[in-house]
Amino acid sequence: MSAFLFVGVIAPSFIVAPVSAAIYKIRHWNPSERFFVLYLLLCSIFNALAALTAKQNNLSLLHLYTLLEFGILGGFFRMIIVNRAIRTFLLIAIVCFPVFATIYAIATHSFMVYNALPRFLSGIVLTLLCIVFLVTELKQDLQATPGESYTTFNVIVVIGLLTYFSSCSALFGLSNYFMVHNSSMKIDSLVWSLHACFMILMYLIFTAAYLSIKSR
Repeated sequence: MSAFLFVGVIAPSFIVAPVSAAIYKIRHWNPSERFFVLYLLLCSIFNALAALTAKQNNLSLLHLYTLLEFGILGGFFRMIIVNRAIRTFLLIAIVCFPVFATIYAIATHSFMVYNALPRFLSGIVLTLLCIVFLVTELKQDLQATPGESYTTFNVIVVIGLLTYFSSCSALFGLSNYFMVHNSSMKIDSLVWSLHACFMILMYLIFTAAYLSIKSR
């Protein structure tokens, strides 16, 4: 199997699994489960666009994807995190991040190259949000009375996001280095194949999250 086939076709196609699971549980969605479908749709659309334009420079799509991804996931965390200060920070970040990313792309003339800094910063912020949410939920679970529990779907989804962004943030930051100083195609293929593996794992965790939804 070629690295291109695995990274560009097989790994992105795994988005079908969580989308199918979400549709299967559509009658039982609550607001956060319904909202997170936007992220699945975003991944589906851009995975398809990336595959269709794989033989040309399609990195401008990644700039748009990064903005939409941060906005949707920021909105999702605003729904599931109750801390008012964090919710206010997220609102400011959702507004300011597109401005920063656009200015960065214009200033560095990087619309047609990998947007390393915005991807890296977005990944770090989302990783920290995942950790904050999971720590908060753990504390609530320890203090809960018998029979009470946290929202299983939200926890599983955040674990999936944490698995992906915590693993790939460094890759986002170093991506331009790999492209510019690519002395070994084998190393480059290995790095992006590893990224694809984490993507698949994230999609499978999302699938488990939607399958965990119980009838209401």
